[in-house]
Amino acid sequence: MFFYGSTSLVFVIVMWFVIPETKNRSYVELDEMFELKVPTRQFATYETSVDRAKKAAAGLPVTQVA
Repeated sequence: MFFYGSTSLVFVIVMWFVIPETKNRSYVELDEMFELKVPTRQFATYETSVDRAKKAAAGLPVTQVA
């Protein structure tokens, strides 16, 4: 029991830092972020081209990407 619990805890901690947050992201956005090699810790805050298009359609100011 101790072995199972301790290895599970180690893997939960490792996966927390390795697996990126994909909540509310489409596969197109995820593909774009992986192609641009965006660090996985920045997935939640990164602004994709889909986000910029939504902002432009809503009439909000759009940030330019170099």
